[in-house]
Amino acid sequence: VVLEKGRLRLAKLEAKEIGRMKAVLKANIEHKDLIDDLQGKQEDKVIKKQEGLEALRDRVRTERIKKTEGFRERTSRMSAEKEEETHAAALRLQLKHERATAIVEEHQMSIQERVREKSLIDELKAERHASKLAM
Repeated sequence: VVLEKGRLRLAKLEAKEIGRMKAVLKANIEHKDLIDDLQGKQEDKVIKKQEGLEALRDRVRTERIKKTEGFRERTSRMSAEKEEETHAAALRLQLKHERATAIVEEHQMSIQERVREKSLIDELKAERHASKLAM
């Protein structure tokens, strides 16, 4: 009977120990699962952060390209406008030069006409003077 009680007690102790071991093992497994979940969440967080950074880089790159294209378009438009203005100024200058040339030619022709008239008048005066002397 004492032996039987000892065996029962030993069986109970072993059952308790097995129960404790199972509880510890279960707690360890739960702890490991929790750690795995947290690591997975952390990895997901890091991946999302990297994806966000990559998306931001892409957006910044796209905006930079748009700005650069805008600057190029504006520069080429301004260059074209400046070229048109220069061409228009050159045409105005050419027209001004042509008008000035025409005015100079008219003035020279009028001077030549006056010189001819003056020489005719001088010839007539000289003839009249000569005819008065001859009389």
